[in-house]
Amino acid sequence: MSRATEQTRLRASASATPYLKEILENEAAIATSRPGKRRKFQVVLLFALLTLALGLTAWNVQTMSSGPDLRAFPDEALSAQYTVYLIATSLEAYVDSAGTLPLTLEELNIDEEGVEYFRQRGGYELVAETADRRIIYRSGDDLSALARVVDQLERDPTP
Repeated sequence: MSRATEQTRLRASASATPYLKEILENEAAIATSRPGKRRKFQVVLLFALLTLALGLTAWNVQTMSSGPDLRAFPDEALSAQYTVYLIATSLEAYVDSAGTLPLTLEELNIDEEGVEYFRQRGGYELVAETADRRIIYRSGDDLSALARVVDQLERDPTP
């Protein structure tokens, strides 16, 4: 390599050094500043998701508890039929998901006074007693009669 070419190359690298140094400093500054911004974004996102989750939970609890109060129905037999229907559909859903019947209704978080649950070979029986009536539902029976009560209550919640 000739001496003139080498001197030109040295001058070029000497003049490029400040630019390279500036570029490297800018990249280092960007690299160190991003984690703070990223962390701030993560905190804001976490707060937003937590607020959303708490809001949805509160809404679910409110809508679940705002269902019809079975003790509010003036007709005790109608209330008992409705209760038996709800328990029977819950039991069917449980059997569909778990593949077996629960030992007690408490496994389904059902603690309904006035309704008895009996496991039987190949099914179950629900018995609800009111002052003037006894309602018996056996697994496999047609739920349409009880479903008509539910339809009636949905149309007119204050019979």
